Amino acid sequence: MDARLTSLHKSMGAQLDEFSGFLLPSLYSSVENEYITARRSAVFFDLSHFGRLRLVGKDALDLLNRLVTNNLKGMRPGMGKQAFFTTEKGRVIDLCTIYTMSEAILIITSPGNSDNLKKWIEKFIVNEDVFVEDVTLSYPMFYIAGKYAANFVKEMAHSSYKTFLDVSHIPESNFIKTFLGGIPVFLSRSDMVMMNGYLMIVDSAKAEEIWNDLNTSASLHGVVPAGI
Repeated sequence: MDARLTSLHKSMGAQLDEFSGFLLPSLYSSVENEYITARRSAVFFDLSHFGRLRLVGKDALDLLNRLVTNNLKGMRPGMGKQAFFTTEKGRVIDLCTIYTMSEAILIITSPGNSDNLKKWIEKFIVNEDVFVEDVTLSYPMFYIAGKYAANFVKEMAHSSYKTFLDVSHIPESNFIKTFLGGIPVFLSRSDMVMMNGYLMIVDSAKAEEIWNDLNTSASLHGVVPAGI
């Protein structure tokens, strides 16, 4: 849990509650205001309680393909797929999103389930060239959702960083890696709440800066932070 982000949320007037060991905003203004704003324009959340695993090694994708319900063969960098991890008897361990990058694979797990899934994957590493790292605490994750989410991301990038960033073309579950003011940013199209949305993952050292920039741009475009 990033103490700097927690302090920032608190200073902005958020109501904080514990979610899977993370102290995160459950409310910023009111449920009604945040819901209406999401439907009319866009809102942004801190979803850092979702788990994040990073896999490296030449056998990583092949190993995962043997452990999940979806077909991961042929996935190229920039692509993502949802898949269930199950036991040998078909019991669900987790529903995750799996992203392939040129240098690694990123898995977004359910809240509080990254350690459990990491141990499950490692059970099947025998001679395979695979290393699994839990990077949940190192890379906070934000979520921008709403009718004008894509436009808000574009406006934020321009107003805060003088960068042109059009994310409207990204297919569902796919992603891009880009820079905002020199800060590496992972951006994925993810319609988690049945509306246009984008996951944004950044290094913890820069997460506070990115959240502040989201908030500054939000005040100019009728967008608000929201609780989960």
